[in-house]
Amino acid sequence: GSGAPAASAFSSLPAIGVVGMVAVAVGLVLVSGLIGGFFAAYSTAFYRSIRPTDPETTTP
Repeated sequence: GSGAPAASAFSSLPAIGVVGMVAVAVGLVLVSGLIGGFFAAYSTAFYRSIRPTDPETTTP
């Protein structure tokens, strides 16, 4: 048969496997994004708690 072995092997993969890999990849991106956002929020809150804002440098 003609065609690259890699293409044949890839085409033989079950659709659920491809969808699963894509879902895992997207999930990792979303989870890392959420963790980064929460970490930034908690870090900012902690920094503000240990260092009270000065009336002169306070931002609305």
